[in-house]
Amino acid sequence: MADPRFEASSPAASLAAWFDVPDDPVTHRALEALRQRSARSVEEIIDSLAARLREDVMAVQQESPGGHGLPESGTRARRQAAIASECRALAQEMVFASLCHLGDPEWDPLGPATQAPPPGILATLLAT
Repeated sequence: MADPRFEASSPAASLAAWFDVPDDPVTHRALEALRQRSARSVEEIIDSLAARLREDVMAVQQESPGGHGLPESGTRARRQAAIASECRALAQEMVFASLCHLGDPEWDPLGPATQAPPPGILATLLAT
């Protein structure tokens, strides 16, 4: 039978229940392993989505005609780094918005009522 502390509760209540476990080294090791596995899985999803977004953006952008000297290469590298950073931020927002609305079958990610996840949610969820 499942632990009643985790049944039909809000994510915040479930998280609080996880931190309320007995002070048992075995339980804490198991929870830490679960946290690390979860963090890696979320990071892999974000990395994969960010890479796809970056590829799509780069495919749409056309190479500017002009020189291919050192100044142009530096500008191009900075622009690509900025695009990669923006794609990663967007991927994080997409993943965490999806996680925040996981239990809502009516949620429309493109709907105007969609709320952005709270700032710092990644750090909060992955904190040790």
